[in-house]
Amino acid sequence: MSRSSPACRETSVPCARTHLAGAEQAASIALHTACGFEIIGIEREEAYAEAAQARVAASAPLDPEALAVARSKRAEARIPFGALIEIGLISPGTVLYDARARHEAEVRADGSIACAGAQGSIHKIGAHVQGATACNGWTFWHYEAEGTLKPIDALREKARREFEPRA
Repeated sequence: MSRSSPACRETSVPCARTHLAGAEQAASIALHTACGFEIIGIEREEAYAEAAQARVAASAPLDPEALAVARSKRAEARIPFGALIEIGLISPGTVLYDARARHEAEVRADGSIACAGAQGSIHKIGAHVQGATACNGWTFWHYEAEGTLKPIDALREKARREFEPRA
């Protein structure tokens, strides 16, 4: 049997206390940490319940940034290469290079790139110039900025920040 008790004095969040009846005469614990998480524990022995309450009460609150969950690459917004052209981060005619500047390709207005008589996606042309079956074009191709080569993935990250919903 469970019921909700009044709001916590510290966080104004309702406390949930679990009460057991019958043969399971157990002491219950319901505590809030400073960051708002609710901890519920059930102990048969009152001494264990008191020790648990003391241990939780003595714990230091965590920095909210330490609780942040990192997003995986797969969870990030998908940005097509053509979107970089549409928002003006790269222009048609820009020359892209591999990291060692051995290969170069030209950006087309439709979001494709052309190199060595072939035209296609950044991935397809990256694989083509390497004689490979696949290539991550975002990390293979670089653009020149301020006298150095930078991966086009940096432009994709910039586009993600621009498209990211504001909180």
